[in-house]
This record gives sequence, C-alpha cells and structure tokens, in this order.
Amino acid sequence: PDNSVDAIFAFNVIYFLDPLEDYLKEMMRILKPGGKVYFGVKDVAKNMDQSIYINTDWDVCLDQMKAIGLEDVNQGEARLEGPVSYTPLVGTKPTSK
Repeated sequence: PDNSVDAIFAFNVIYFLDPLEDYLKEMMRILKPGGKVYFGVKDVAKNMDQSIYINTDWDVCLDQMKAIGLEDVNQGEARLEGPVSYTPLVGTKPTSK
C-alpha cells in the first residue's frame, strides 16, 4: 500500500533495476513520509558486464534518486572491509509535499 514502509534496504540490487526511475518511483510510493531508501553498492560492479550491471555510475544513480523527489540524497563512506565492503547510497522521502 501507499505510504506503508519505513525503510527499504537493497544491497547489490540497484545495478539491475531497469529502468531505474520506474523502480525508484515505486519505492517512493510505498515509503512512509520520512522513510529511507538504502542501496548498498560495490565498485567491483563497474567492471562487470555492463549489459547486465546497468546502473554502476553512482552519481547518475544519486541524480535519479533526487529527480524522483528523495531528499538528503548522499553517497556515504565505504563500510566494512575486504570482500564485504560496500558504499551506501541513501535518500529520504520528504515528510510533506
């Protein structure tokens, strides 16, 4: 349902969402006001088959998150180390329109 989810966690997912804008709009629809989207990404995806790993430019992903209306969109610092390390891309649904 609309406005029903507090947070969306999607690790190693954003690469495959095509078209990304459609998926982001759906996430925005189901998030409660103030809800957050957390994508966990790995730079190794940039070296994979780009016909499969479609969204690997984090700046473009962040721009699309902003374009659909998410606020406080940012790329956090890399977390953890070694093969489990990831970089968070985070956005928040506005609390008012």
